[in-house]
Amino acid sequence: MRKFALYLIRLSVILICLILFVTIADKGSRRLEFNEPKNGIVPDEATAIKIAEIIGNPVFGKNLKDYKPLHAELKNDSVWEVYGIPKKQLFAVRFGGCPVWEIKKRNGQILRVYLSR
Repeated sequence: MRKFALYLIRLSVILICLILFVTIADKGSRRLEFNEPKNGIVPDEATAIKIAEIIGNPVFGKNLKDYKPLHAELKNDSVWEVYGIPKKQLFAVRFGGCPVWEIKKRNGQILRVYLSR
């Protein structure tokens, strides 16, 4: 019985030391702070188009080149709408729409990727 009591005392001392160590060590650590730019992560048309091209290659594949150059418009000062316009081709009829990406200016979140009608 006496051995068990000593074992519990040692275990308690070790646990208290671990808790104190973790508490003291955590106060010295600093967290990484993210300072969001005033103009947002996607500040201009060129950045929005680059993001759309990166996202568009796996989605639309080789067909994306038929809609270049891509264009971007800022809607409500918060969302970039990037879109492609099909090139004119002789003796060809196009069905379907054009690729469109909606990208949030503030944080670069991709809101939607779709084909327009």
